[in-house]
Amino acid sequence: MAKCERCGKSVTWALVRYKCPDINGNNHDICKECLDECTKAGKAAKYDLERKTIVFVDKDDIEIRKRCNTCGHVFCYNPVDLQKNKQEAKKAMSAGLTAVMTAGSHATSSTAATSLNRADNAMNRIVDYDRCPACGSRSLTEISKEEFQKAVTSNNTNQATSSADELKKFKELLDSGIITQEEFDAKKKQLLGL
Repeated sequence: MAKCERCGKSVTWALVRYKCPDINGNNHDICKECLDECTKAGKAAKYDLERKTIVFVDKDDIEIRKRCNTCGHVFCYNPVDLQKNKQEAKKAMSAGLTAVMTAGSHATSSTAATSLNRADNAMNRIVDYDRCPACGSRSLTEISKEEFQKAVTSNNTNQATSSADELKKFKELLDSGIITQEEFDAKKKQLLGL
């Protein structure tokens, strides 16, 4: 007999045990009452590692936010991103198996090459969220929504400041006749993202 991973009530498979996917796509056993509570409130299930139970969170709060301990880069992803990774992994595996089977059969080598190319493309679309996208480090810390917002705001402010400084330098180059008005205008559009 299993227990509901949220409330702890004993549940049996045939009667009242339900599989509840958490935000990472892992299934957990919960009772019908807990499942109904989650569904009616429009919440998402999240497994709390410290308490070893399922907790319900607002769907807005299901984003996973991380900061790289090496370079300070912050990034986020959500369960939809993780699901896309799983789909791409299935595509890569399927295309890889097709390539192996066609290479061993009497099919043309171009058929095997096409399958290998599909597998390669699918593998390239898989994102490793346990690595920093900026530096590749695996030293990451999960951060709160507030910490993430603060880091993003700070980063945007720094980018705006550096763009303004860069634009000022190009204006000085224009004023001294080193660059043309067209070159200045092109750089201005690039820096301002226009």
